[in-house]
Amino acid sequence: MYYLAEQDGLTLDERHLLIINKVREYYETYATTPAIRVLIQFLKVSGHPELASSLVLARLFPNGAAKSAAKYAGLPKPVKCV
Repeated sequence: MYYLAEQDGLTLDERHLLIINKVREYYETYATTPAIRVLIQFLKVSGHPELASSLVLARLFPNGAAKSAAKYAGLPKPVKCV
């Protein structure tokens, strides 16, 4: 995970790790990786409204939040993701 992020020029902090773990939690529950809108809603419902914004996620994951978080979590990219 850290190696992949470093290759993408990203240094992971606790916010990144929280999002990555939420993507894993979503995957374990629903057997699919969340798209960005679903990820935002899941973060809100999970008690992390400060991270549940497309702007915040874009700043944290400049190469695409849903796709990058899934990649670093070791999961397949979201179905509707290009």
